[in-house]
Amino acid sequence: DDPSTPDTNEFDYKGWWGFKGHPEFKETEAGFVDDGVKQYFFNITRRWMDPNGDGDPSDGIDGWRLDVAEDVNTVFWEEWQQVVKSINPEAFTLAEIWVEKPEWIKKKRSDALMNYPVAKLMVSWFIDKDKRISVTELDRELARVRYLYPEETTHAMYNLIDSHDTDRLASMIKNPDRIYNTQESLRSNPKYDPRKLNDSELRIQKLIALFQMTYIGAPAVYYGDEAGMWGGKDPDCRKPMIWPDLQYENETYTLLRPDLTEPDEVRFNEDMFNYYQNLIRIRKETPALKKGSFKTLLVDDEREMYAFTRMHGSSYVITIFNNGEHASKAVLATELESGTTLTDALNGGEYTVQNSLLPVELAGKSGAILIVQN
Repeated sequence: DDPSTPDTNEFDYKGWWGFKGHPEFKETEAGFVDDGVKQYFFNITRRWMDPNGDGDPSDGIDGWRLDVAEDVNTVFWEEWQQVVKSINPEAFTLAEIWVEKPEWIKKKRSDALMNYPVAKLMVSWFIDKDKRISVTELDRELARVRYLYPEETTHAMYNLIDSHDTDRLASMIKNPDRIYNTQESLRSNPKYDPRKLNDSELRIQKLIALFQMTYIGAPAVYYGDEAGMWGGKDPDCRKPMIWPDLQYENETYTLLRPDLTEPDEVRFNEDMFNYYQNLIRIRKETPALKKGSFKTLLVDDEREMYAFTRMHGSSYVITIFNNGEHASKAVLATELESGTTLTDALNGGEYTVQNSLLPVELAGKSGAILIVQN
């Protein structure tokens, strides 16, 4: 610091969003002004992907998540992606971008994006009540987002619904009809309901998990959702993980919501955990769910039912949802031969195709995974 300029600190620098622990390096649309900055990050990349520098990346990491990727110039990311692929062509890069950005993929800045646009659609159909979109709108918007990207990118899109930057899935369900990621805690919304889900609301979470595990893309579960955790935006969405072998104090709310006098029991939700485990097992065992094509099979606005197929080779799956409150029956027009048997991998039971038609009845707020038996 120059003592002749007492009003100026020459050692001062700009921090990202004011955080000095994250210094910002001067950049323009052409990239970083000082090439040494770029090379510094390239060397960090090489160190983590090929620690001993022997050309064999098997002892290094397999991928990167790019936090707040749009806050760094795109020229850097395009060059950085080339460095990553030169070290390990099979490495995977994922950019945190909250909006639709097909040009990001087209210009090879990363392999895939966090799929917040689809997360918002899940909220709008599965969770919202007064502002719920129709099945027709859901299907149309899902298709529009899919077609923004190459098919191989769609398979790699990070299909989350909540994260460390949002309120938890359970609390989204408890507080419907909001713009996604707004009014997401008692700090910003005095009417926010901070309580845990009741039994009927837990069925909505199961429907969403079913969609995540069967829709095209890579399902992403935020830690603790599978254990029944709930909470508004941080710090409430970042509580310590709950475990089945530990006991916890009840959660109380009267400090910020004096009207909520009943505490909630904090415990590991075995039923929800087993449900997620079962969905994951089904996905891992079913090629069509991991890498199959996608085709809409049913759009029923009146009954609030939706179905789609996933196909890969001889692996054929139908996933169907009843998002209505009451039991409903649908007749699916399939391309399957009469007599074809499908097993419900989620609930048990069998269904048989008759004249290319498949009748399916579901309870309210439930779904099924129907797999053709080869």
